[in-house]
Order: sequence, then C-alpha cells, then structure tokens
Amino acid sequence: LDRSSAASDVYKRQLQISQNILGHKKQFSNPQYPLLRKMNYQEQGVQFKKPVNVLLIFIEGLDRRYLGRTINLNKPHHLDRWFFLNKDIIQPDVETDQEGKLILNPFSSHIQLTPFLDRLGTESIYFKNFFSNGDMTARALFSTLCSYYPRRGWSVMRARHTHEFLCFPEVLQKAGYWTEMVIGQNRDRNYDHIALFLARNGIQQFLDENSFPSDAKTLGLGLTDESLFDFVYERIKNLRSKAQPYFLSTLTVGTHHPYHFPITHPDLEAMQNHPDQYVPALRYLDLSLENFFSKMQKEDLLKDTMVLILGDHGRHEGIGGSDPAARGSHFLVPFYIWFDPSLETELPT
Repeated sequence: LDRSSAASDVYKRQLQISQNILGHKKQFSNPQYPLLRKMNYQEQGVQFKKPVNVLLIFIEGLDRRYLGRTINLNKPHHLDRWFFLNKDIIQPDVETDQEGKLILNPFSSHIQLTPFLDRLGTESIYFKNFFSNGDMTARALFSTLCSYYPRRGWSVMRARHTHEFLCFPEVLQKAGYWTEMVIGQNRDRNYDHIALFLARNGIQQFLDENSFPSDAKTLGLGLTDESLFDFVYERIKNLRSKAQPYFLSTLTVGTHHPYHFPITHPDLEAMQNHPDQYVPALRYLDLSLENFFSKMQKEDLLKDTMVLILGDHGRHEGIGGSDPAARGSHFLVPFYIWFDPSLETELPT
C-alpha cells in the first residue's frame, strides 16, 4: 500500500467536502489556500453607507453559565461549583408578620447577577453558544483579532511578536480607521508582549496603566473595571471629536482570579462573603458596564457605532459538575453584537 498516495486521496476527499460545505459553485482558485474563495459583491455582508466606529470589549473570564442567574443569599453555597449538578430553582423566602401569618417575599434575599448583560442580549445579535478558541487571554485575543487558531506551547503574541499576520485592526487601519487598545494593567505583564505584537499588527496606539490619571483606582491585578470604563469613555469622547472613524478595544480584569472588587453597591455589600468570589466580581462587572453603557448612550457617544462584547475565555478554574464540564468551562463564553439605533435602518431585515 502506497501510504503517501492513500493519504493524498484522503486529503483530496476531505478538501472536496470542505469546499462543498462552503459552496458548491464557488471558485477556489488558489492552490496554496484551497479554502479561500472568491465572493460576489452581493455576498459581502452588511454594507453601511459610511464607515462605522467599532468598540470591542473583552471581558476577562466571562463564563456564560453564570448569565441569567439569581443569587439566593439564604443559601451560602448557591452558585458555587456544585450548582452545575442541579437545575437552578429559586425558592421564595418565607417570612411571618407580627401575628404569625406567613408572608411570601420572593425578592428579599435574591440578587440578579447580570441584569444588564441579560437585557443587552435581547437588544443585540447574541450568540449564546459561542466558544473561545483559547483558555488564556493572549491566545483568545490572538484568535479574535487575527482569525487564527492559537498555537500549542507559548502564545503567538508572546513567541511571534515580531511577525505580521494581517489582523483585524490592520485591515481597518488600511481602510482609514484610527486604531487603539486600552488595558488597565502593564503592557508587558507576564512578558506576553501584547503591545509589541499589536503594534506590528494594526494597533496605532496602545494605552496601559501608565496612561491613566493618578487618581484612578487600582485593585487586584490592575485598574478597577469602573476606572477602566471611565478612561475608555474619555478616549471615545476624544476620538469622536475627530472626523476619522475609530476602532477601540479594551480588556477588563475584575473577573480575573483572585476576584478583588470594591464595595460600591448594596448588592456587592450583600454578596461580599459569598463562598465563590467570582460571583460578586461578576456582579460588579455588570454594574460597571451598565453605568458606562448608559452614560455613553445618554451623551450620544455610541452614535454610528457597533459594539462587540465577548469573554476572552471562560473561568480560569475548571469548575463544573464533571471533569469534561470543568474542562469545557474554559471555552464557554457569550458574544454580543450591538448596533446603535442610528445604524438599524441599514441592517438587513
């Protein structure tokens, strides 16, 4: 048996199947890139009348299994690692009045965990079964921005930071966009070389913790989510004062282990001793994002803007009811595509 010939036949059959899936009548004219096909103008997706601004928000460790959940303060282990084994059923609180009569109060001890993200999902193109291509931030950023799978071993951003990949920011830069990224940490934390990599691949300005005001609040790994969004708000006001369309990306850190969060809301005060600190950290993230989003809309700073929100990966700890579920939790993230109402008339019905 000629193994090389057999392998070649298998490859040809697999390639044919793949091309058929992409389109029977499409042209695949480049043998070096056999899945690269020509497209007609009508197939090129949504065409806006003018360039739209793009705001891309990576949320650290956003595990979609926690969305739409309600915290029961009367159950100290509610929403810890064991709740994935059972269906989440909220029981109403039972109280008594002065005469000993029963009073049902279903809300006194219950806190909705992500009300803003839950509402945003109904107002967006929402991919509830989206998956991250990496279980580390640098890997996920590389996959999202550059449309490549992450490599084994050291991340591409760390090991190939001098290489060019024609990533999304560079495509937009070539189309006339100003491109930048804001993070609330040091640009070279853990020697990931994110800033060096993105400078080679389309990001014109990279702002890190050294660019923030001296009174910006830090907690845990870096700037608080609230301080991060306050800075992004100021950056967008600055960018909107110019005629050039912009691409701006940012990355939160509040939902990164070990989950430090400021007590800035009654919900956070009530949940501060929860056995799983990811839970109140996620509530804080949702509050910060809601305040940021509401302020931006109120001041019309999201006009002509498309907002992309996704988790870079799931939770850092492998948490689930079984070993496969725990391993899979690294990749379970949501993905939101939100359009400002000013763009809705240009979207397909």
